[in-house]
Amino acid sequence: MKTVMEDNELNTKDNYQVIISTASAFLGGASYWGYAVLLNRDGIMGVNTIGNFKTYALLLLLFTFFFLLTAGIYSIIKRKIFRRNDEQIIDKTIGKPRLIILLILGGLFVVCSGIPYFDDISSFPEWMNALIILLITFFVFAYIYCSDTQIWNNRFLLLATILLIVMCSSIWGYASATSNIFVRTGSGDFGSYYNLYHASAYIDTIYNVYYKIPYMEGMQFTDLYGHYGLIFYPFLKIFGGNIHTISIILGILNAGSAAFVFLAACIALKSNFTRAAAIIVTTAFGVSAPFMNIYWQVFPHRIIFPAAFIFLITYYWRYGLKTRGYIIGTICLILNMIWNNETAIICGVAWTVFLVAENIYNNGFSIKNFIKIFAIIVCMWIVVITVPLTVVNIYNHMCNGSIIRITDYLGLVNVDFMKNRSSELDFFNKEYVFKLFAFLLGFAVSFGNMLFQREGKKRTELGFLFSNSVIALGLMTYYINRTKAGNDLTDMYYICCLSGYLDIMYQRKNLWKNPQKKQLYLKDVFIILLGSFSILMLTVSCFYGIEKYPICLSKNGTGAYDYKSFQDYTKAIYSSIDENTWSAGLGSSAVFFEFDKDKQSYEWNYVDEDELKKHDNILLLNVYYDKIPENYTLKCEFPYEELVFGYFEKNE
Repeated sequence: MKTVMEDNELNTKDNYQVIISTASAFLGGASYWGYAVLLNRDGIMGVNTIGNFKTYALLLLLFTFFFLLTAGIYSIIKRKIFRRNDEQIIDKTIGKPRLIILLILGGLFVVCSGIPYFDDISSFPEWMNALIILLITFFVFAYIYCSDTQIWNNRFLLLATILLIVMCSSIWGYASATSNIFVRTGSGDFGSYYNLYHASAYIDTIYNVYYKIPYMEGMQFTDLYGHYGLIFYPFLKIFGGNIHTISIILGILNAGSAAFVFLAACIALKSNFTRAAAIIVTTAFGVSAPFMNIYWQVFPHRIIFPAAFIFLITYYWRYGLKTRGYIIGTICLILNMIWNNETAIICGVAWTVFLVAENIYNNGFSIKNFIKIFAIIVCMWIVVITVPLTVVNIYNHMCNGSIIRITDYLGLVNVDFMKNRSSELDFFNKEYVFKLFAFLLGFAVSFGNMLFQREGKKRTELGFLFSNSVIALGLMTYYINRTKAGNDLTDMYYICCLSGYLDIMYQRKNLWKNPQKKQLYLKDVFIILLGSFSILMLTVSCFYGIEKYPICLSKNGTGAYDYKSFQDYTKAIYSSIDENTWSAGLGSSAVFFEFDKDKQSYEWNYVDEDELKKHDNILLLNVYYDKIPENYTLKCEFPYEELVFGYFEKNE
């Protein structure tokens, strides 16, 4: 079977259809965004009226609508009126003097637009920031002028790339493999209680499945994060039911998330430099978040399956999608729906759009092909929804639980809940505005070329850009709804999109290295400026990550990975309390995992005062002391770092 491994050249056909459609989409989307978030927040479609999530969803819908509408109008005008190629419709070449002027003006715009973002996250002196930008820009452009070697054709380069992926993925894994949740994880975090709170929110669902407590309605049903405890269960039974095993599994998953994205970059990007940039800067910039504190709900919980689908979409866009690919994609969506239905919906949408784009690219626009792919997609979604729901109901039946309906299966993932959790959506929030711009542009460029550019060889970087941008736009709903949290969730995909833009500029180097001998179009200037902007943002992100490196060192010094001391702590507790002790609330699951005993409760952040009275012996974190009835006596306390557990006995 013929592949596109040898695809080294960008299709030089000047497709203004994508450019004009993208500009129209940005104009339409930005007009609504400005109206809803800046000009008329209390209007009928303003953010204060309909909430963050609906505002963001409308932005994406309007962006897509204007993109497709303009593309359709362009096709009609081109076919009915001009009947000529794109180059004949808009044939604007640029000479060297005008190129220099445009690049100077564009470069000033790029630097000025990037300075606020740079200043927002960099603590270096201004002169050092300027020097960093100049040096990196010089070396990057010097590299682009040089020839490049394909990774697949050089054994040494292939080995070096594999080692780089292994090393950087291991760093991602190490950042999340935090065994000791009872201590601070370094400078800049919110303390031991913050870590214990988020760790308890995550591990208690696993604990409940381990002790066969059925899923039920409300917070305890999904715990916001899904039914991932069912996937953990067999591994805990084999390797031991404790926090240490859980943290190691999460570390492996986080490493796998990074490896999936890095492998996709190596498959799609054509420049060795941009591959290295995607891997190194993603590690330097993105890995600081899991090092900051224990937040397993994001790293790796909300990135493992999105990363897997980025790899799948990139891989199958390059090598072609056959029957096996449909099966693998469906199986991954089933597992994702069990794991976490939020990301399953996002990945499912990305995979569905990819199936449509792949079908159109290979077969063109025809009713027969649309009916075929529509039937495939409908069947896929029926299976993806039915199988996980059946699995959960089988588990509930085995645990004497109630039947779960599909409306209950989605749990608390609904618009009303997300609206209640929203903080103020700020129009000038630099953290998401830059990312939103990168992802919208990535979607428009990749999806537009997938639909309208079917001549010549397949552009493999488009699958990478498409998967990163579409999945990231879905994941940004978390940040849009909680603008003071979740901004780190899409860092990995942001860096990958920037690397993709830089790779596109690299592919055009033969056209703009010598403008007097080659035709240089306005689009080429845009590509150069976009590449320059990507260089600036990658530079900022990389050095931001370097500045955060001391956090990694401070975390190691806090005992965050000292699992032995936590074991000794729980042994001391176990030897001092009654065999039938009852426990609930934060930290209780972690302690009782070590006891290999059921704590006889299922709530993770709630202590029922009426339930307390039913038990003679109680172990609780000191934040719940006010719940203890008067006829109980505190027998002893067990301090550990900033946290204290108390053991109570009922008076005779």
